[in-house]
Parts: sequence; structure tokens; C-alpha cells
Amino acid sequence: MSGGYGGSLGTTPMRTGTPGGLIPVQNGNLNGSFRGGMDAQDAILLRLAAVKESAWLRIGSLRMMMGEKDGAQEAYETALQYNPNSIVAMTQIGAVLAKKEMYVEAAQYLQQAITADPYCGEAWAVLAHCYVIADDLHKAYQAYQNALSHLQNPKDPNLWYGIGLLYDRYGSLEHALEAFLAVLNIAPDFER
Repeated sequence: MSGGYGGSLGTTPMRTGTPGGLIPVQNGNLNGSFRGGMDAQDAILLRLAAVKESAWLRIGSLRMMMGEKDGAQEAYETALQYNPNSIVAMTQIGAVLAKKEMYVEAAQYLQQAITADPYCGEAWAVLAHCYVIADDLHKAYQAYQNALSHLQNPKDPNLWYGIGLLYDRYGSLEHALEAFLAVLNIAPDFER
């Protein structure tokens, strides 16, 4: 027999014609661990989609750090193409849109994220800010309550700044002052 991979290796036959080359086949199944070829292929495709989603989420985060709001939004939207149920992507698109002062559109993405995961504190916090800006103070108050109860670390100066704005709009100046002082305690150099 000539060199190469045309024959079998050991007792495991090989299947050819796949994009990656040769795949060992045992009892008619890939690697002997799946019931059929589609199961293995589906698993690979799911893993590939998850890796691509993760990569696009990282790209979006990087672009946001660089101040490229449009590029960040595009990256997060691309992540959604690989996982239409990505709570992180929906939340981040909502946050980008809020920074672009597109509050109605932001609220739509954030509400989708919250529908998928009612415990997503970050989505609640950004949604609350959108409601404050839209002057829907009752919804803003409820959203901030949810954000505070679901955030892992509620010591975010932006969160407390928003709560201060909410109390200011309500005319509750003492509570607003407390919230603004909390901002300065958390981040003494905070600027808005």
C-alpha cells in the first residue's frame, strides 16, 4: 500500500469526504459516541455558534471601550445572529442605544432581555434610566427596584445617579441628595 491515509488505521475504519478530512467511524457512528452523523454535526454547529457569539460580544465590548458606539452595536447585533436569545447581546444593544439617546429603541431590546431573564439586573438598570428620560417615573421606580434586587453589585455610580435623577424628578430632593452622595462615595471622580 502506498503512503497516505487511504487505508484503515488499526481496526477503526475511516470516513472520507468531510471538510476537515478523515473522521474515525465506529459501528457506523462518528467516534462511537453519537447515534448518528447529524447529532455530531449539530453539536459541532452549536459549539461553533456559541464561540462566534462570544467573539462578537467581546468585539462589541472592545468597540464600546474605544467609544465606537455604532461599531459596538453592529457587533452585538452580529452576536444576536448566532444566538437570537442572547440576553447579554440584547442588554448591550439596549445600553448602546441608550447612550445614543435612542431610548424607545433601547427599551425594546431591554424588555426582550428581561422577558428572557427577569433577573437580569443590568437590563433593569438601563431600562430604568430609559424610563426616567421618558418621564415615566412609576415604571422607572419599579425598574430601579428590580435592578437593585438583581444586580450582583449594586454599587454602580451610574445606577445611583439615575436613582438620584428619578427622585429629583419626583421632587423628593432629600432622597435625590442621598443618591447623589452615594455616587460620590462609590466614585469620587464621577462625571456625567
